[in-house]
Amino acid sequence: MSAIWLVVGGVVAILNGLSIRWSVLLAGMDVHLRAVAWILLGAILRWILVAILLAVALRQGIGQGLMAFLGLWLGRWGIVWWLSRSGGAPDAARGLSTEGAL
Repeated sequence: MSAIWLVVGGVVAILNGLSIRWSVLLAGMDVHLRAVAWILLGAILRWILVAILLAVALRQGIGQGLMAFLGLWLGRWGIVWWLSRSGGAPDAARGLSTEGAL
């Protein structure tokens, strides 16, 4: 049963990572009030989703809560690794310039 919480935590972390990537791309293209509102809404929804996951897992027991947390942690590092290998967002989409970089 604890392995299920590991998988659920990993899935939530991957969804969070993809949502953050989408927010970064959105902010890179458009920095209007509407974009900021979407970014804030996404952050609040991510926090609520993680809080619900951990609360439900902890109601089952400390082991399940720790497995859900481990799934979140592993999933977050997995999505960071995957995005760094796939290039994530192009520099131009993030509004970054590589000119003059060492």
